[in-house]
Amino acid sequence: MQHGIVPRRRFRFEGKRLHNTRSRREYLGGYGLGRFLRGRYGKEDQIAGMLGYVQQGTIEGHASALASALEANPGAYGVAEGGSWTTSKVVDTLSTYRSVHKRWSPLPGITLLHTLLLFC
Repeated sequence: MQHGIVPRRRFRFEGKRLHNTRSRREYLGGYGLGRFLRGRYGKEDQIAGMLGYVQQGTIEGHASALASALEANPGAYGVAEGGSWTTSKVVDTLSTYRSVHKRWSPLPGITLLHTLLLFC
């Protein structure tokens, strides 16, 4: 490392629109949450983020639906024991939730912070 150069910290995230049932499937699917589970994003990260851009409905409604989907099929989403969807206060004015996931071996598990932003 050259003198005075410090490695940058990174926080990887994936963003998806949330407006209906199909969009929530995309958020949780192969091009959303699945990118972290497969190691396409954040292969070596232990924490990363998901942004949900709420374009119809409410933050609470989408948060509840996403939590229900993870709870209904934890194996499909690699939800770790004790890692179910829960509120996580990162910034007081943001609606952020946490979930913890197992990933395909040999990848380490990952904690995802889901922040839902109102865009309607």
